[in-house]
Amino acid sequence: MADIMDAAKSIYNVWTVLMVVVIGLLNIIVDVPEMRYKGLTKEAHFSHAIGIVYIIAGPVIFIIIQILAKLFG
Repeated sequence: MADIMDAAKSIYNVWTVLMVVVIGLLNIIVDVPEMRYKGLTKEAHFSHAIGIVYIIAGPVIFIIIQILAKLFG
């Protein structure tokens, strides 16, 4: 278990979290308005929700991995 947690901790680092959050922000800032402009309202709502999930889930997964690495590492 410790090997798995060490691997997860080394792969999912601060830069990975930053990349996931930036992707979520870009999704909301760039993609959603373009979809609304094209009249794709359902897709825009779904894309907005996915962007929010990325922004929230990125740091949460990082924190969970850090805690589990401390417990099992």
